[in-house]
Amino acid sequence: MVNKYAVTVLALGLLASGGAFAGSGQAAGDLPAISGILKLEPVTEQSYIAAWLPVPDGMSLAGIRWFNNDQYAPFPEVMELHGSEDGLGSVAACTLVASGVDGISLGWSELTFGLPIACGGDGAFVIFRVPANAAATVDGAGGGAGLGFASGDGARGWVTVDGQNWVGIDSSFGLAVKPVLVAYSSVASKSAAGRTRDGKPALDSVQYETELRSVSPNPFNPDTEIQFTLRETTRVAISVIDVGGRRIASLVDDSLEPGLHSVRWDGRDSIGRGAASGLYFVHMAAGERAFTRRVLLVK
Repeated sequence: MVNKYAVTVLALGLLASGGAFAGSGQAAGDLPAISGILKLEPVTEQSYIAAWLPVPDGMSLAGIRWFNNDQYAPFPEVMELHGSEDGLGSVAACTLVASGVDGISLGWSELTFGLPIACGGDGAFVIFRVPANAAATVDGAGGGAGLGFASGDGARGWVTVDGQNWVGIDSSFGLAVKPVLVAYSSVASKSAAGRTRDGKPALDSVQYETELRSVSPNPFNPDTEIQFTLRETTRVAISVIDVGGRRIASLVDDSLEPGLHSVRWDGRDSIGRGAASGLYFVHMAAGERAFTRRVLLVK
């Protein structure tokens, strides 16, 4: 039986569900075991959860891994603000890095940013906007948007219900959010030669990780582009799955070299028929890793 208890942080309530999760068994390497799910209450149109992620000198923040509660409740926005740990202010000052961000239910999920973020040896806040109509109430699929917490091994967190005034989450509820880091080349880390004009690392100075980066546009009509990166030469299979779990299209099934790749889905099934409007899942298997993103076809 999962025990339920409430944590009061000033005027905000954070509901924490404790217990062992089947999904926490997916943790590997530097991913911590999950102690429970944090749920923000009350939820408004300006409710956000922020996690502070230190980034060592010579590295850049290329994305995040987080323990997600409900695959059917995407976060409307994920933003970032890099600088010092005491610099969190209005969300109006933050930079949008992704929209409609979803993950798997009760499992570790991944988001890769369009370009890595140079943090100058300090770090960045990663900010999740909580959907007002899908706040987490219970654990798992259908339970609403929430983040896992890892007692003693999570990221320092804050919450706000007005987009400006932040309240710290008790340190015993460290957020299950981990950075995905990439290194600059020796040139990029020592001079401007490896950077674009806005100070971000040039793409050829970054070592790619194996990731399903984006599906855009989303929602789409008539087609959408799927971008992914590979760290090494890997056998890759990318399929489109309907809500009933049936594979309706195979987009990639080949061994590919490291780097940035893309493939388009034209909204048709494997025999060329137009798929019906609705929700689909883009599934990518690369070696021993697997990624899934939701995509909405609108006609």
